[in-house]
Order: sequence, then structure tokens, then C-alpha cells
Amino acid sequence: RVSPAWLEALEPVQAGVWLRDAELLRERGSALELAAAAEREATASSRDKRAPPSKDEGGAVELEQFLAEGLADDDDDDDGDYNDVIDGGRGEAEEEERKSLSDEDENKAVKAPAELRREGSKRSDLDRAEHCIQLDIPRTYGSIALFRGEEVRDKIRALLVWWAHTYPSIGYMQGMSFLAAQIVLHSKDETEARHLVQLMCQVPDYNLEGFFSRNMKAAEQCIAQLHELLRASDPALTNRLEEFGLVPLTVTVPWFITLFAHTMPFEVLVEVWDLFFAAGWEAIFRVAVVLITDLREDLLCPSATFETAILALQSAAVYTPEGLVTSAQLLPLEAEQLAAIRALPLSWSSGSS
Repeated sequence: RVSPAWLEALEPVQAGVWLRDAELLRERGSALELAAAAEREATASSRDKRAPPSKDEGGAVELEQFLAEGLADDDDDDDGDYNDVIDGGRGEAEEEERKSLSDEDENKAVKAPAELRREGSKRSDLDRAEHCIQLDIPRTYGSIALFRGEEVRDKIRALLVWWAHTYPSIGYMQGMSFLAAQIVLHSKDETEARHLVQLMCQVPDYNLEGFFSRNMKAAEQCIAQLHELLRASDPALTNRLEEFGLVPLTVTVPWFITLFAHTMPFEVLVEVWDLFFAAGWEAIFRVAVVLITDLREDLLCPSATFETAILALQSAAVYTPEGLVTSAQLLPLEAEQLAAIRALPLSWSSGSS
């Protein structure tokens, strides 16, 4: 049963909303969960068909491209370039806008007064954000019928546009659409959805505003911290990952950007998010460590290769172990480790690296 402990801190959000909808999701799950299961199976099948990246020359670039595909649904349109997930998530629209500017327009922009240039830059940032949002909506749980409906898509789009306008330091980063989809799913109306976004952005323990406004810097800090936790938890497994050339753990970046919303089964995700709201980013790190250490037998197997290791890590949040959240809560962490985790969201606000 999902603990409603975090709800007490979310007033005026109606107490029990997340719990209520989690149970409702389970009750009506025969249709939704079957669709989600089909999506996971199709995703796993399509990934099996893709050639994993090589460690040879050029492998680093191939790896980034291979990992970046994880935030785009394979069965939807191919508009846009999801390699932006690795280099910051905002490059695609900027490139399109640069191509559309004539030399005359660029000269006018250079000669414009500083204030007008700043205003124009802010407007263009929002335009770019809305353009990327429009591209990402069809890719967000695109194989689940509920999220193909125009009404739900409109709600997700509206929330993301409001998010970009309310927090211009964030704008929009690819992957945020999965966060918005989950928030819309578990909110009774637009006001409640917006309030939850505000809490996730402004409460220091969550600080999504600091996380996203730092572009990929915060995600890089997270995967570095995850490496340290893995080293302390399972040195042999960490050595194996290093032997494969999988450190830094770039494959886990979508876990942090979407708080596991991208691939994790909904019935498990709702419990992970409940833990996140109760414990902050500590919950995400605990879950990530459990997911990776659960692969220990596969990764330490003598027949394991770079390619099989990549596929195992990519599927870790799709085929989750039983009792994941309980195992995460029981994971032993030293006081120094907890202090380092809890300092991260504060560093995003302070701007320290």
C-alpha cells in the first residue's frame, strides 16, 4: 500500500489524491497495465533489434546516440533529435531558429538596444520551449491509448507551457513531458497539477527548478554521486562496470531527468514517487543503487559483454525486482553518504559545481 506520508506537506493539495489515484489506477489497470506491459515488451523487442554501441573508435558518440534514443518512443514520429538529452536538451530548436534567420535579421538583432535584445531572447527561448514541447507530446507514453487522447495531451501540453513560462530559467528539457504526464494523471484539475509542479520546483529537498536550470550539470553530478554509492555498496560490481567502460553511468541519466517516469511500470513508479516526496533525492539514489545491484549476477557473469551490460542497465527500470521500494528503504547508507546526497539540491540553488 502506498504511504500517504508526503501528502501532509502538500497542502492545499487534497490529502489522499496520489493514494486515491494509485488505487484507482490499479482497479482500472486491466486495460492500462496491459497496454503498459505491451509497451514495455515492444520497447524491449525494439531495443534487442538495435545494434548496441561498440567500445571501438567512435564508440563514445555511438553510445550517446544509443542512450539518447531512450527518451523517444520508437513507434512515434521521428521529428527532432534526441541526442540533445546528452548535450543539454535544448539544441534542436536553437539550430532550427538559427537556420531560419536571414543575415538581415541577424544584423538587426545585433544592432538592437540591449533591453530589446534581452526581451527578444526571452521570447525566443519560450518559443523554442513550446516547439520542443509540441514535438515531445506524441512521444510521451505514445503506445498507451490513454495518452494518445487529445484531451490528455492538451492537459500535458498546457502544463508544460505553463511550466516553461513560470520558470523561464528552466524553459523545457526533453524528458520533462514524462513528469508532466504523471502529474496530470494524478491531479484532479489544472490548479492541483500546477501546485504540485511549484512544490517540486521550489521545495529545497526536490528543487527541480535548480536541477533543470543547470542544464545537464545536475544530472552529471547525480551520476557521479551514484558511482560513489555503488563503489561503497558493491566494489566488485563497480569494478566490472568500469572494465566495460560504463562509468560514468550515462545510461542512468533518464532515471534522474524523469524520476524513473520514462520506463518504470506505473504501479511501481507511484510507490517510488511516494518515497521521493517523503525523502527527496535520497529516494532516487536508493532506488537506482538497488536496480543496478540487482543485476549483479548478470553483470559479473564471465560471458557478460559491453553490449549485454548496456542492455541490462537499460532494462533495469523496466523489469523491476519485486519489493523494489522496500529494498531501497532498507539500503544501508553512511551518514556521510546521506549528507552528500542531501547537499546536491542545495548546490543547484547556490550555483556551485
